[in-house]
Amino acid sequence: MLFCSTGTPHVARPRILATPQNGHPSGLLSPGIVALSVKNVTTRGWRLERQVRTVDTVGRPVDVMVGLTRDGGGRLVVAMALGDGPTAVLPGAKLARVVTNLRQAQDDIVRLETKGRGP
Repeated sequence: MLFCSTGTPHVARPRILATPQNGHPSGLLSPGIVALSVKNVTTRGWRLERQVRTVDTVGRPVDVMVGLTRDGGGRLVVAMALGDGPTAVLPGAKLARVVTNLRQAQDDIVRLETKGRGP
């Protein structure tokens, strides 16, 4: 269950943005995915937050957070952050581009792995 900033409970229905591949819930990341969760209390003060725990390139745990927050003008926006790093605001077209880039990166992995195996 999710709780908005007013404490009102909401039923959590996280959206998967890509077709699952290789048994991974996001369909976007490598076998480093450890968990997919919707947090009851946000760690960044966002209105809603979804977290995927994975690992960085040397195997250290890192959280990928996506959620809703307010921008400087008070508008509700989609935001994304890696670990304790800064928050990126992703308005419509930029959000679509990030999703496209993630899908293309996954396609690149499949293409390169297939090419390496030979016909």
